[in-house]
Amino acid sequence: SLDESKFIRLDAIERISSSTTRSAAGKGRSRVIRDQAWLPDSQPSIGPSGDSDVLLSNPGEALRQGAAEVLLANCKRGAVLLGNAGTGKSTCFHHLALQQARAWTLGADWPLLVRLGDFSDSLAGLLAQQSDIEWRDLAPMIAGGGVTLFLDGLNECPTALHESCRAEISTLLKEFPGARIFISERLSSSWDEFGLPAFEIQAMGHAQQSQLLRAYVNDDRRADQLLEQLR
Repeated sequence: SLDESKFIRLDAIERISSSTTRSAAGKGRSRVIRDQAWLPDSQPSIGPSGDSDVLLSNPGEALRQGAAEVLLANCKRGAVLLGNAGTGKSTCFHHLALQQARAWTLGADWPLLVRLGDFSDSLAGLLAQQSDIEWRDLAPMIAGGGVTLFLDGLNECPTALHESCRAEISTLLKEFPGARIFISERLSSSWDEFGLPAFEIQAMGHAQQSQLLRAYVNDDRRADQLLEQLR
């Protein structure tokens, strides 16, 4: 289970496919992240003013950047989370799913977190197994956006089934345009096939590394010494 006291903010930046041309309509719409929102400049912040999470995007490219959880939470249809091994993709998904589950109320969508490393037959079968709901009943929930799918570790899918798994995810997105699907995988050249925004987790800075070590070591002085030895 996830120990929230040890969860460290992870930063991410939007990745744009080389085949994607940025629309001219985006010019002049520089955006900011204000605490827990990704808002146009003209809209008020939902967090305290002067928050340290406020980041300006590049006005020329309008690339979104900031806290990974904030970026993902504000993608209405879902997104792809990219990163090297051990950068925190799974932890980020676990935390998002946990927060959504805790905030659930009657009629709201609920999270379904699935390890794609367990893919063996079909995506529908895996989702039905993990949710304990028959696919004929689960499918309309997903199609209507009543379930948020967190498909974790596409790169961990068995090699012989990897292409089949990718194809089934793409089909699911096409057949259920109202679905909300998040996918995590290692950095690759084929993430843009899903037609979803993509964000790459950035390497931790010194402050984040210190916070992480302090959370696990429970001795601030010892944690700082370890960090100095690792530098």
